[in-house]
Amino acid sequence: MQMKLTVISYNLRNGGCAPKNGVEDGDESRLLKQIEALGTLAGRASGSVAICLQEGKYLDRDYHRRLNLLCDRLGMTYRTMLESNHHDCHLIVTMRLEPGLSVAGTEHDRSGSWWHAQAAAKLQVEGWTERLWVVNTHLAPASRSKRLSEAESLRLHRKRAAIIAGDFNAAGADERLPPTYPDVDLVKAQGKDDRRPARMEAAGFRDAAIIWGDTTPTVGHCGGWPHRSDRIHTTLPDEAIAEYSIYTKAGDLSDHLPVAFTVDLAKATR
Repeated sequence: MQMKLTVISYNLRNGGCAPKNGVEDGDESRLLKQIEALGTLAGRASGSVAICLQEGKYLDRDYHRRLNLLCDRLGMTYRTMLESNHHDCHLIVTMRLEPGLSVAGTEHDRSGSWWHAQAAAKLQVEGWTERLWVVNTHLAPASRSKRLSEAESLRLHRKRAAIIAGDFNAAGADERLPPTYPDVDLVKAQGKDDRRPARMEAAGFRDAAIIWGDTTPTVGHCGGWPHRSDRIHTTLPDEAIAEYSIYTKAGDLSDHLPVAFTVDLAKATR
């Protein structure tokens, strides 16, 4: 019997509600198109769905009206939002769970050790003796040392059944900044050429993109160095991975592309 869970990760860029300058202007058209893109991905899922969103700016205004709009249109029955320590880049986990899966609780972390925060939901899986952790993270945008510290904190999940999704703000372990990269915005590119946060394999985490063999960049389509800033790492066995994809059709709705990861929990019994 299959029991599938699809985890989708997407950085909305200013909550989908503001232009590039980050000033909210009341225009929700980009957010509505992002919801459509997420709906396409969620609609492909044959089981439960968990959506991890970064940069949930402005979605908490007016008693979470925009967050409720997003969840209602996507048919999500569970939601949790964690305030970010900086820039209002709130983290959101929202889910639609099929029989056999239920939310057992949350264990968020927005202590001073995080530039943004870490949102974590614990799921009870039928037939499992331990919880499944779905973790949404957004590592520091500018500080290499902060990112490394945050990545090391994620290793607390190494002995758990865990899926960690989010914007790591750095390159994947397989990526290198080309030596001929143009000088324009070179400082920013060099800052992202930091593979230490991706080196989580030694702690038992595996990069779903590398396992599946699809290392399409998730950033760079709006300018800058193309690399896999958005990733999904897991402690679940490789044979449980049913699918991984990058939704390139989302285009310039954000400077990040959504990534989707499906796991067959029946093949990952803990």
